Amino acid sequence: MNDLNFELIEDKVIAALEATGVYKTVATYSGNLADDIKKKAYKSPAAFVMYDGGPEHGLVDGHNIHEPVKFTIITLARSFRGKEAARKGAGTNEPGAYDALEAEQTALVNQKFGLDIIRLRRGRRQLLYSDASTVAYATEYTTSFDRTYDQGE
Repeated sequence: MNDLNFELIEDKVIAALEATGVYKTVATYSGNLADDIKKKAYKSPAAFVMYDGGPEHGLVDGHNIHEPVKFTIITLARSFRGKEAARKGAGTNEPGAYDALEAEQTALVNQKFGLDIIRLRRGRRQLLYSDASTVAYATEYTTSFDRTYDQGE
């Protein structure tokens, strides 16, 4: 079996988001967003990367499969100056969700990260959460790769 897998791709996505310099928190995530926004502390803006699986594998031939992969990136921004500042930012020292989303897209779209994968494609983006000081958006990214498994006896 080759070493390419969704976890390696996720690590590359996280590294690319960290390298933007816009996010103050970048991490892998699996949880309940509605609860976590209110209970967990994070520095804003934040990006949480979730592996969302993908559609069914496709058989290429023999021991090779084509593995589609989907990630959802949740971008959260909070500002005590209010919802508009959370969305649009409040100057260069306080980037908002829109700044983070633009940096995310620039860092990820069409990237292969030196891996033998199909270039990342951006899918649906939607508002997940909004209150007086916080906004959260989810953006889907997809890629795929061929994977070889050793033949069983």
